[in-house]
Amino acid sequence: MINNLELFLKEANTLLEALTDYDEATTRLNGIDLHADLSVEELVFAVDDIDDIIQEREEIKERAEIAQTEMTKVIEEQSDEDAELIKCVFGGKEIEYSLTGDRKLAKEVIYKLLVMQKEIIEKDTEIITKFSSKQDEIKTILKELQGDKKKLDFLSLTATGSQDSSGFNV
Repeated sequence: MINNLELFLKEANTLLEALTDYDEATTRLNGIDLHADLSVEELVFAVDDIDDIIQEREEIKERAEIAQTEMTKVIEEQSDEDAELIKCVFGGKEIEYSLTGDRKLAKEVIYKLLVMQKEIIEKDTEIITKFSSKQDEIKTILKELQGDKKKLDFLSLTATGSQDSSGFNV
């Protein structure tokens, strides 16, 4: 029987709750649309939403780190055999023997944590790809606009210079 099982499960569930909140925030972040035909006002709102969700995710991440630290402490308080079982399950190793009772429950909670973590990593990767693509697109547009501005500045200087020299001299 796992020592301090209730405490382990409490901390594991706190971590699972934080990961679930993080996953939901990540889904909302991924749902923000930054397509090219947004008005400036809509784009400002979208950027504000992104900032808010990123801040929310940072706060959730802090909660998760605290829960993970507490869960690690509880794991260290287990018997050697039970701590090794938990570490093996977290490591993704196949358990060769059947588990019953408390050990089975602990294994199921750990698997839920691992699945949630994998889903978050996949969503974060998708968001990074999406935002990196958008960032590249914006950089390209800005470079084009800089080139256009240089052309306008040159034409403006040329037009101003030609008007000054084309006047009548008396």
